[in-house]
Amino acid sequence: MKKRSINWFKVRVILVSFFIFFSFVLIMGRMFQLQVLKKEQLYKLAARQQMSQIPLVPKRGTIYDRNMNELAVSVEVDSVYAESNKVVDVERAVREISNVFQNDPRELREKLKHQKPFEWIQRKISPKEA
Repeated sequence: MKKRSINWFKVRVILVSFFIFFSFVLIMGRMFQLQVLKKEQLYKLAARQQMSQIPLVPKRGTIYDRNMNELAVSVEVDSVYAESNKVVDVERAVREISNVFQNDPRELREKLKHQKPFEWIQRKISPKEA
């Protein structure tokens, strides 16, 4: 009886094929896990990382002349404006605003009737008025 010799080339091809198939199954399983099972969690994580808002409060610098005398200085003050195209009751708004700022009601009524998207009511108001 003849002893059969083992064909090592076929054994290596079969082992490599199993290794590649097993790797493919692992990769497909991981893809399924990430794309289907953890989809919502990863969306929230990505949104939190990409959509953060950082409030910036820019400060203007002081402008000096060549002798280091201040020419222009930034002073923080409040101002009041109106989006007159969104004002529903013009007469009520005129009454309440003119009581606070002691403005001329006729001038204020004209500003609010123009239907502009932006109209200054009073600039540089005091902290008490604000």
